Amino acid sequence: MLSHIRNRSFLHEASLIGPWLILSILYISGIRIPDLLQYIIFLISMIAMGIPHGALDHLVEKKNKESAGNAFSIAHFLFFYILRMLIFALVWIISPLLALIIFLGISALHFGETDLYDTSVSTFLYGTGLLFFLLTAHVEFVSPIIRSIPTLTSFDPSELVRYKLPLLIFSSILPIIMILIHSKPMDIKLKLVLRTSIILFLMYNLPLLLAFTFYFGCWHSIRSMDFIRQHLSVNQEKMSWNTLCKKALPFTAIAILFIFILGYVLYNMFGMSITLMSLFIGVAILTAPHLSVMSDMYTQLKKASSIR
Repeated sequence: MLSHIRNRSFLHEASLIGPWLILSILYISGIRIPDLLQYIIFLISMIAMGIPHGALDHLVEKKNKESAGNAFSIAHFLFFYILRMLIFALVWIISPLLALIIFLGISALHFGETDLYDTSVSTFLYGTGLLFFLLTAHVEFVSPIIRSIPTLTSFDPSELVRYKLPLLIFSSILPIIMILIHSKPMDIKLKLVLRTSIILFLMYNLPLLLAFTFYFGCWHSIRSMDFIRQHLSVNQEKMSWNTLCKKALPFTAIAILFIFILGYVLYNMFGMSITLMSLFIGVAILTAPHLSVMSDMYTQLKKASSIR
């Protein structure tokens, strides 16, 4: 396993997980978290880390090319990045169900790569377990979003609700098993099992929006940004978080402006359900080229042995 995890201080991970544990305990104890506060936390998380960690893809790809001894062209990068988005958008138009399956699959792999710093079948199954657990734990709230997708309007979550408990047990055990069968030192496995158990606890006990915000907007995005920072620092002075955030600012600002304009137009023309569905599909379309860039980054990091 990673010495990255071995060397990561308890204080660092506690600072990411601790506040969310407190929030979940308050929620379990019956203290209601106002919807407005949930939206504010979600927006802050997305603007601060969720969007920026994807806004660095061009710099990550540039480093990928340099590490492999290849030339980098921003025009070439943007052309193929957008081309992959358009191809995946076409899949959504032709077969939303197939596109949804692909999106969930590549998301599971991406989450597994970032959590376990590995690309393998066990990594994919680890991410699949986490993602399926999150969706199953909140299936009553997820199903309306799925039903808003064309050709999936007949989606019936009743079977998932009926077997919710065994599905939750299976999807919670799956990532734990994937950790234990991996060829990693036992002390690292135990740390990962504990960490994953806490993540599952938070996914189950927080409201859906906050559960998603915790895992994607906070945990996944901050870890990804940290990996990106290390990647961009290979063979040169270690990059500070402040410098990294400044480099992410241009494309982050463009993305936020685009999302705001698109959301405003869609909401006024079609209402909230279509807006949420469109934004969901938009995120899915962006995931395909982003996963490719990040997977290459992990390969380069391993070769550089920068986090072993």
